[in-house]
Amino acid sequence: MMDPVALQARRRPHAPAVVGAGATAVTYEELDRLVEEAAGALMEVCRAEGLRPPIRPGEAAWRNETGERVGAPAVSVRFRPSLEGVVAIHAVWRAGAILLPLNPGWSDAQLERILPPEWTPGFTLAQGEDGGPGVLKRGETALPSRTTLPRRTSLPRRTTHARRTGVQGAKGPDPVAVMLTSGTDGLPTAVPVSRENLEFSARGSADRLSLTEDDVWLWTLSPAHIGGLALVHRAAFLGCAVQPLPRFTGEGAAALLSHPGFSHASLVPVMLRDLLEVWGRRAPPPRLRCLLLGGAATPRGLVEQAVRAGFSVALTYGLTQATSQVATNPPEAVARELSSGGELTVGMPLPGVSVEIVEPDARGVGGIRVRGGTVALPSSGGGEGVSPHGVMEAYLDTGDLGALNDSGRLRVLGRQSRRIISGGVNVEPGEVEEVLLRHPGIREVVVLGRPHPRWGEEVVAVVVEDRPEAGVRLPDILEYTRPLLPAAARPRALRVVEALPRNPNGKVDLAAVRAMLQER
Repeated sequence: MMDPVALQARRRPHAPAVVGAGATAVTYEELDRLVEEAAGALMEVCRAEGLRPPIRPGEAAWRNETGERVGAPAVSVRFRPSLEGVVAIHAVWRAGAILLPLNPGWSDAQLERILPPEWTPGFTLAQGEDGGPGVLKRGETALPSRTTLPRRTSLPRRTTHARRTGVQGAKGPDPVAVMLTSGTDGLPTAVPVSRENLEFSARGSADRLSLTEDDVWLWTLSPAHIGGLALVHRAAFLGCAVQPLPRFTGEGAAALLSHPGFSHASLVPVMLRDLLEVWGRRAPPPRLRCLLLGGAATPRGLVEQAVRAGFSVALTYGLTQATSQVATNPPEAVARELSSGGELTVGMPLPGVSVEIVEPDARGVGGIRVRGGTVALPSSGGGEGVSPHGVMEAYLDTGDLGALNDSGRLRVLGRQSRRIISGGVNVEPGEVEEVLLRHPGIREVVVLGRPHPRWGEEVVAVVVEDRPEAGVRLPDILEYTRPLLPAAARPRALRVVEALPRNPNGKVDLAAVRAMLQER
């Protein structure tokens, strides 16, 4: 299978691959050279440790000192969005190793706690605490870098994780990356992803959003987020360009998007909110075709605010186990749903992806199942249920609740594990949150259940006020929700906080919210 950077270096050698500040850009020809040098440096480090990389690119066979086949080593990459991160990701793949992208904000203690033993990295590429490339070394081997980069990027091997790991004897496609889920409901789990998964996802996204090789994406999500890694791969696969924003702020994103060259930006809802606060009443750049929103449920009011400001917004639903996007609603469809006053959806499943609702209730709400080429390999690495083409034969139970409307468009209501049962009545927190977010005094909200001696559970709302003087109080909320929600779904307790805790991927940290309630 052709390396996407090498392919684009042949097809469009002088096309921009990574755009920098001002007018600087790294072309695909230059990126290919950087990736080749970095992959060579990585293989030299592996050889020094007694590992023999595959002889031909694309081979999965690694061998030890005696020539026996061993699993490909896992190489962790801890970078924020950056040129160095792009080079490191593609260098790991070109070397035939397995990519383990980790958020640079995670501490070593956190990683010790959450990393499954079978995916302990043998080698690490890390970014420095100041935002520049890392300086840890093993010997004198280091990644080559351009003179414009702050420092040379080293290839250390973590002495606390000396074992070399990989998938041996797995059926179906070999994994090229192992993603850790964000773990909003508990500890993250490891999800092996194949090259076929990434390519299927790239094709589906390109089809749904009419992407071209002339696009320029603002890259804001860490490679540890499946949306961030999928964007890096998709850009090379399609031959378009990315501009990294290493540390997201509304001011930083607004400054970059003010330039006329951008066509797309991939954001989570909290990023969009920060961007709109800074953007003001300026018209969006004429070439900016789409703000793609995913990673968490997007409040309708936030979408309406962005559209009123002139932005074209696409809504997407996905998960790590399905290699980012499952269903995506393009901007024109989102605009139609808003203008009609109907419910907002995340659109139709991507081409080649199937969605079904399991055990729907009277309203059609049930568990969401997914099948298709984006569905990742089983976490065990055994490959059960994988066809020779990498398409899962069995459905993936996502753990999410949703419904399909008459047009086949998907509406997502939240996690099944968050479902509240109060007095024998099923309450979906996502639906309650949708209603509460229409209240003029509420900016953000999370709805949870807590034990109740009579009803089993009762609904609790944790809110961030839209402004300090909003003065949101429980009696007001009860009165507001009386005509909008059944009695079992109305909040019986309210807590006002200054901000909701979030994990490194920008999602609300539900475990931290529950801890706040317990402390109360």
